[in-house]
Amino acid sequence: MQTLNAEKLKFIIESASNKLFNNKERIDALNVFPVPDGDTGTNMSSTFQKAIQLIEKESFDTVGELIELVSKNMLLSARGNSGVILSQIFKGFSNAWSSLNNINIEDFINGFSMAAKTAYDSVLKPVEGTILTVIRETAEELAKIKVDKNSTFNNVISIAVQKAQNSLQNTPNLLPVLKEVGVVDSGGEGLLMILEGMKSAIEGTKVEIDLNSTKPLVIASNTEVYSGEFGYCTEVIIKLNEPDKFVKNKFVSQVEKLGNSMVIVNDGNLLKLHIHTITPGKILNIGQKVGEFLTVKIENMTEQANNTKSNLEGIKSYEATKVQPTKKNAIISCNAGSGFINIMNELECDHVIEGGQSNNPSAQDIIEAIDIVNAENIIILPNNSNIILAAQQAAKIKSDRNIKIIPTKSQVEGITAIMNYSPEIDIEDNINEIESSLKNLIVGEVVQAIKNTKIDNVKVKEGSYLMIMSHKIIGTKKDSLSASTALIDKMIKSNKKAQILIIYYGNNVSEIDAKKIEKYVLSKYDIEVQIQNGDQHIYDYMFGLE
Repeated sequence: MQTLNAEKLKFIIESASNKLFNNKERIDALNVFPVPDGDTGTNMSSTFQKAIQLIEKESFDTVGELIELVSKNMLLSARGNSGVILSQIFKGFSNAWSSLNNINIEDFINGFSMAAKTAYDSVLKPVEGTILTVIRETAEELAKIKVDKNSTFNNVISIAVQKAQNSLQNTPNLLPVLKEVGVVDSGGEGLLMILEGMKSAIEGTKVEIDLNSTKPLVIASNTEVYSGEFGYCTEVIIKLNEPDKFVKNKFVSQVEKLGNSMVIVNDGNLLKLHIHTITPGKILNIGQKVGEFLTVKIENMTEQANNTKSNLEGIKSYEATKVQPTKKNAIISCNAGSGFINIMNELECDHVIEGGQSNNPSAQDIIEAIDIVNAENIIILPNNSNIILAAQQAAKIKSDRNIKIIPTKSQVEGITAIMNYSPEIDIEDNINEIESSLKNLIVGEVVQAIKNTKIDNVKVKEGSYLMIMSHKIIGTKKDSLSASTALIDKMIKSNKKAQILIIYYGNNVSEIDAKKIEKYVLSKYDIEVQIQNGDQHIYDYMFGLE
């Protein structure tokens, strides 16, 4: 195989995406932080799958036409930092191949060089020991190959996979937190899966999606569309009320008769279910009897199937649409939990994008919000470190607007930001005012650990409660209340001039629980305390001290 045409490259790209999909939950499990996070594997797979959906039923005359569409849709669908970096890797492939009808081995190797360069250029402060290192070292290894008449794509991709494996295994030596926790970089692992999927296709066997995989916590992506199947793709994650008494076979017998394509996995106190059904309400009723919903996703497969073609045309014509701004300033915020969303709306946020921890909005979601607010100057509050790159990506795409990203990493920071925002004043003055207010804020969070690990020199036991101050784990306690009071003591000690503490309680606790914390603080400190219902899904409590 000395050249690749569009159909062969499409075959390779689909195989790569499917290999990533089949391993996404295992990649998620490599997450360093011992709480449900942005889920690297899920974000990368979602980013890739969106692009694949729009090419799977299409034919292409040239490699350039194919890779440009894949790259463009990846840019729009990118979720989380890992998804954004993956989209930039494919942007590099597109930069190298967009003008080509077919690609030869030298073009293929050059594509990896461009992929590494574009990925590095997209990150303000590249960190070694991550997916960036793996793509760079792989590209550097391929660049050493002296291409001659005996060179084959099989040899080149084999070298790429081997180098990526070696680079991945070395990531803990470059990034101390990986060595401390004892894992390799999850983004790098995702890239390795992509390369292995490419290798399989180049050798003649396309990797197919495996919905019956027995890997831990595997569920189907919410982006799937099945030809010939209609109804609703229903996915739920349930926190079991009594995991020791839960009988999986009994639950399966109740659910399986209501649909098909079912995948169900019970892992500790979590139950994950994916099913195609025409009665999602019945599924939810059965699920609610055994526990509390952590996430619920219901997608209309009929509507998705009907819209796939029109979505493709919409992507192709996206940049042709230009709407003149109707107002001077606007602010957009990413929030999760009905309480936080209500607070942001009450503070007159121009648009709230629903999504955050473990449910990162895509660049496309942010672009749509930019279009909705339709302002000349726009401030975006990501409110999660895993959304910042997607927001930056959206800002690049919407270059006709003056968009400023304030890199807020928590919803508490987002609320402080909007409280110091005024639509009437100049955008730069707003930025200065918000950044100044954030310097005086200390954020605290209490959340239950989902695994045993050691991070930031703190030994973490699964089921214990983490005390997180300014995005760093400072200790653990056996219960949520003691973790909260100990954390607040640390927060107030670090800022003895603080005047107000705001308690945002999540849906795992109640206002009564929050009032116990309030009583403790008022008995010990001369400080004002406010209680707000954040209704967040993961963190029991979030605190803002200023």
